[in-house]
Amino acid sequence: MKFLGNIVWLIFGGFAITIEYFISSLVLM
Repeated sequence: MKFLGNIVWLIFGGFAITIEYFISSLVLM
C-alpha cells in the first residue's frame, strides 16, 4: 500500500511539474 502511495505521489508530482513547465513556457512566449 505504501508502495502504491509512492507511485501515486510520483505521478501527481510529475504532472504538477509538467503543468508548471507548460504555464511558464506559455508566459515566456
